[in-house]
Amino acid sequence: MQASQAARVFHDWAFNEGLMPDGPFATVTSSRAELALVQPVTDSGKQLLRAKKIQSVAFSNTRSEVVAFTKKVAPKSKRQLDFLPLEVDDIAIRYRQGLQGPVGGEPSQPFGGPAYVVRNIGTLLYYTCGSSISVGNNRDAGTLQ
Repeated sequence: MQASQAARVFHDWAFNEGLMPDGPFATVTSSRAELALVQPVTDSGKQLLRAKKIQSVAFSNTRSEVVAFTKKVAPKSKRQLDFLPLEVDDIAIRYRQGLQGPVGGEPSQPFGGPAYVVRNIGTLLYYTCGSSISVGNNRDAGTLQ
């Protein structure tokens, strides 16, 4: 199973168990057999996740993992993690606090000042020396010379 499929199954399981207070973020389509792949399932684990409130579910196919984002501080102690589902059909589940933003929509804003400065001399436009360049909203900018 791919991590993307495991994320869908975990998302559907979390919604069916009432662990996502804001409702499902995608259509729930998993079968009972697929939902049974979420392991281990304990009542204590469900109560803990219900208190932490799952906000969204993401995945990484390269790392072969599912990431569940919680509204409150994510469970970290070994005692808490022992209660929680740790895998979906051999795909590991990690828990983090935060909200994963959707891809698309508004472009990301650069950090700091503008990415470049343009000088208008007469009818010509010039980029000034030392204008910073970077990709998206990364903090590792270079200098255009």
